[in-house]
Amino acid sequence: MIRARCYDVRSYQQAYGAIVIGIDDLHPESSLNGSDCGGDLYRGALGLLENFLQRYRNVKVTLFVTPCHMFLPQPLGVERLHGIARSVLGDVADRVFYRFFIRRFAPSKYDVEESKAFSLYLAGLAGGQVEIGIHGCFHFHVIPPYSSEFKHLSEQEARKRIRMAVKKLTQARISFVKGFAPPGWGVSRGLLKVLAEEGFIYIAGSADFTSPVHVKAVSKEAGLKGVPLIFPSKVFSNLINVPRNWTPHRNDLDRALKIIELGGLLGIHMHVEDEYHGTYLGNGITVENIRRLEKLLDAIESTFGGSVDFLTFSEVAHHMNEEGNSLRPEA
Repeated sequence: MIRARCYDVRSYQQAYGAIVIGIDDLHPESSLNGSDCGGDLYRGALGLLENFLQRYRNVKVTLFVTPCHMFLPQPLGVERLHGIARSVLGDVADRVFYRFFIRRFAPSKYDVEESKAFSLYLAGLAGGQVEIGIHGCFHFHVIPPYSSEFKHLSEQEARKRIRMAVKKLTQARISFVKGFAPPGWGVSRGLLKVLAEEGFIYIAGSADFTSPVHVKAVSKEAGLKGVPLIFPSKVFSNLINVPRNWTPHRNDLDRALKIIELGGLLGIHMHVEDEYHGTYLGNGITVENIRRLEKLLDAIESTFGGSVDFLTFSEVAHHMNEEGNSLRPEA
């Protein structure tokens, strides 16, 4: 278990909390290829998001991009059988399953460098209300669970992929911050070390949408375990973990309002796609989920007035490191 550096949670608290919205899985795939993961541009999910942001000028979002997306959901039982085979055959099973059984895209198919329209559109979104972060490199690894790209990687291989992701986004001329959302919630201490040494300022590394909300609650569901549920925390050197604790299709307004009332950080977790090649996610950018966000914003405005700030993930990290653990910017 990877634990955060401990602080008195009172040092995080404000009169009222703040809000971040993180949206995962951005890559050039379109609905013509299977699922709209941003590739439909203004005609699809990103157009819905743009319209929403134009109507709510105080809202900010962080989009997490996978530069060379490879992951595909597998036929039922493949990952389980692979796990059994590994217990008997070790690495040999990985080579056999990769060659004969694992469905995936070629790394070049959704390479952001080769997807000019997608890169230009994303570059146009970045800035102001929209921040771009990194969501792995391939969102795929040969060892199950396949979506958890960094869970089983060595420190050397993790560093190689992190540098490749940075290079891909740079060469695609997409403005981004050195912030990271781990694909499939695969996190290791080696990954945290690499991120810190490569100059990353945050990881959106924990998710828990079920644990009861209170000031000493810790995250138990996915990713980093034992870190604060509703407060950011330092997890390696100055690398800040920004928690995710609310998602529109699973959580009610009361949970969100309580997090804010306690002076916590409401970390809203979404995907760009609502389903992916037959796998239902439920928290994608859809008309229904946009309406849920609008109801949440109305409830926050009604309860707290204008005292709650929307921040990007990097703003949270900068304030944690530069403003004495404050969640909110100076007036």
